[in-house]
Amino acid sequence: MDSVFITGGSGCVGHYVIDKLHKDYQLYLLVRNPEKLLFDPNEYNNIRIIHDDLDNISHYSGLLGEVNYCIHIATSWGGEDTERINVHRVHQLFNLLGETNLKRIIYFSTASILGRDMKLLPEAELYGTEYIRSKSKCFRTLPECRHYDKISTVFPTLVFGGDNNHPYSYLTDALPQLKRYSWLIGRINLDIAFHFIHAEDIATIVKYLIESPKVDKKYVLGNKEIDFGEFSKRTAAYFGHKINWQLKISAEGLYKFGKLLQFDISEWDRFCAEYKNFTYPVINCPMIGLPSRYSTVEAVLSDWKLVSNSCS
Repeated sequence: MDSVFITGGSGCVGHYVIDKLHKDYQLYLLVRNPEKLLFDPNEYNNIRIIHDDLDNISHYSGLLGEVNYCIHIATSWGGEDTERINVHRVHQLFNLLGETNLKRIIYFSTASILGRDMKLLPEAELYGTEYIRSKSKCFRTLPECRHYDKISTVFPTLVFGGDNNHPYSYLTDALPQLKRYSWLIGRINLDIAFHFIHAEDIATIVKYLIESPKVDKKYVLGNKEIDFGEFSKRTAAYFGHKINWQLKISAEGLYKFGKLLQFDISEWDRFCAEYKNFTYPVINCPMIGLPSRYSTVEAVLSDWKLVSNSCS
């Protein structure tokens, strides 16, 4: 049984990845707060919890030298430790992995740092949030890692997911508000397009990547692009609101409206509004012959509705 070292296992995507792998691999989970796990690891003989964080990763050099795979999902979303965790500790982790047994590293970044040509956006490090800047810098400097030839980077787009056995993603956590105001949101058509993907599909693809004999260096994960107007109309329709008209708002108009309401709009927000379409040549489960339950807006909303009904 091959071994996998996983960071970020207590999060939404991490839980789904553990689901996909625990039957076939020995899993070592680096977890800062085991209480966030929505399963009992003691029920599994092949799951070992390491209660610690990335700042102490050097303590596990022996184990890291023996594992076959590393899946790095954990991240810092902001604050003074962001670059240390998202850049320096990532390099340290990857460099501690052994030469002999290591087969592959899956590194989680974010599609927000890429342009439509799949190259790094210079603006990500110029104007991005602490999180965006650190993710851009880490990906840019990955070639400095001694196992660079074994690293495949995945760039998730907008992530949905979560239920009674999996923590909610940030987007799914916001769905109650989306439902509440869907009658209004459905009448707004912003001049932007994007991709989304469910965390279960991300986990399915991760398993595929660690088991494939040959993989590419980078993958943007997402379903087919959708423009905001279509997304908002279909969301409103799903929650029972028939939309006969939409107000189209340009990026410039959105920016001016935000300034008028005195919203705190950053340079990164302004860049994203002007850039408009964060769309890419994506991969998803159907494209590589894998099953998916979440290829449409309605499927994602239906999944969340089932969970919310069961909790009510």
